[in-house]
Amino acid sequence: MAYREVTMIEVKEVLRRWLAGAKRKRIAAEVGLDPKTVRRYIGAAVECGLAPEGDGGKLTEEELVAVLARLRGETMGRPRGERWARCEAERAFIERHLGQGVRLSKVAKLLRRRGIEVSYPMLYRYAVAELRRFLTVALLIVDDFGLDAMDAHESRDAYEILTERHRVASIIVTSNRAPDEWLATFADPMRAQSAIDRFTSNAYDLEIEGESYRSRLKPKLSTKGT
Repeated sequence: MAYREVTMIEVKEVLRRWLAGAKRKRIAAEVGLDPKTVRRYIGAAVECGLAPEGDGGKLTEEELVAVLARLRGETMGRPRGERWARCEAERAFIERHLGQGVRLSKVAKLLRRRGIEVSYPMLYRYAVAELRRFLTVALLIVDDFGLDAMDAHESRDAYEILTERHRVASIIVTSNRAPDEWLATFADPMRAQSAIDRFTSNAYDLEIEGESYRSRLKPKLSTKGT
């Protein structure tokens, strides 16, 4: 059976309905998931001490993090691919810089300087699954998105980032390309269209024109003493 990525938005919607008293079959129908998947999510919640009695559908961030960690723990030992292995080999480097407050986009650049090619979406997924970061962060900033073409794995990771945070949490994306140009950077056009539609339908566009701000930072020769 193929591995299926556990997404935050799916788990949150399932547990919210379950805590409100909905039955599993009804939840599966409303969320569009296989009943077995719903049962697995609820089973992880029960193991974390959650119960529908008296909770009224309320789910705290701490509870969601605990359930996600348990679900993702089920996949330990399964093959993740070469790119995941690259992240794992640099785990201490990644964790140290994130702990110092370095942005994830900057960590990706630092890795490239070390000769480690890992895309931002893949690094994000690794940080979420293995380091348990960014699961409930209020604002996620993705810098320089869509500069290079993505392969199938990177496209899936980018899709997961955009769809997981849709109407759930805020995200800022900076790019030298307009959203309609992002389509060409995805390996899967259908997945790209779905992700970009979700993002643009609930986003504000801020287009910056004019001279590059970097020219203002260019050192100038001093004329003193001439």
